[in-house]
Amino acid sequence: MCTLLEWSENGDILAIVQANSASLVLWEPKKTQQHQLVDLPCKDISFIKWSKSPHSLLLAIGTNRGQVYIYDHARGTKTQVASKHKRRILCGDWNLEDKFAFGSEDRQITICLPSGRIFDQVKIKASPHSVTFGGKTEDKDAILSVNMGGKTILLYDLNERENALELAFQARYGNIVSYQWFGNGYIIAGFSSGYVVIISTHLNEIGQEQYCAKFHEHSLREIVYNEANGTVATCGDNCIKVVRMSDWKEIAVEYLDSEPPASSATSGTPPTSSSMLADLSGPSSSGSGSMQAPSLTFEDLQWTPDGRILSVSSHNGCLHNFMILSSALRSSLFDLDSPFAAVLKPIAPWTMLFTMGFMVIAVLLVISMQFEVSCWDVIRAMSGFVEGL
Repeated sequence: MCTLLEWSENGDILAIVQANSASLVLWEPKKTQQHQLVDLPCKDISFIKWSKSPHSLLLAIGTNRGQVYIYDHARGTKTQVASKHKRRILCGDWNLEDKFAFGSEDRQITICLPSGRIFDQVKIKASPHSVTFGGKTEDKDAILSVNMGGKTILLYDLNERENALELAFQARYGNIVSYQWFGNGYIIAGFSSGYVVIISTHLNEIGQEQYCAKFHEHSLREIVYNEANGTVATCGDNCIKVVRMSDWKEIAVEYLDSEPPASSATSGTPPTSSSMLADLSGPSSSGSGSMQAPSLTFEDLQWTPDGRILSVSSHNGCLHNFMILSSALRSSLFDLDSPFAAVLKPIAPWTMLFTMGFMVIAVLLVISMQFEVSCWDVIRAMSGFVEGL
């Protein structure tokens, strides 16, 4: 049985972990020899993560016993990290400098190098749910953030390790389900009670909420931000919502039932034009039906890197893939700075006057050169003005 899947950053290699197996399967669909087995000194793998740097292909492998190995695909070598974890590795993340941070059930965070040497180790007050590198535009991977027990987010600056900060939130939001870094040092977080909150990591704004709204009435299961299309997608309460972050306008809502109704399964009716999303998974329960009590439990939600396809999985074994319907609708998702939306920018009055004046002068010059007369003669001829004899 397959227990873990992880694509490399360039999408060329899929790492596959199977239950009770001491071998890691690497699948490279672009190569003739597509499958490769990597022998491991353990059978209890709990976590895998590929590096993000375009100059390396490193795979971090964590176990239920707290061990971490770094597999270098280019060299075919495995290096054990000299950490002191005794319990299961839960989460981890790479930065672009090939530093790997990981957390375990023993409430420790370790940052290591590809050589296995420890860069830093920190004890935290709650079990880590996720570990993510982020930061400001000029130093995007300088801050390590940790979701501590779903209650607070720890911000640990690698350049100022003695000044760790902890972000707390209102109790009415519930537990932190998921969060992502975006923009210039901002974090968007989704909470179990349905709230979505944006916070800043700038020192003069620490602790201040930049935005807060309740996206789902009962619960929120996952939140994902896509930089390419400038939208955030959430799932919960049997529905998926897509919101444009430039103006926080809800541009799509899709309701999914726990089981597809018989009518939609047999008719195969295409989605209506009022929806921004088209279900690519075949006849299903998606649509704009009436809201109902939550009965479907979502598992995961992900955008493709280009922001054109949104995938959601659920506990009943279904995987739905949604795609933006048309180029006209797709363009409305992008920034005004993108070529898609440039034609929608209004033209300022002074720009219009300048453009019209330039065009008139250009026409006069072309006519005068064609007939070998002066521009003044062209103006008099066009206006019907004739000098008296």
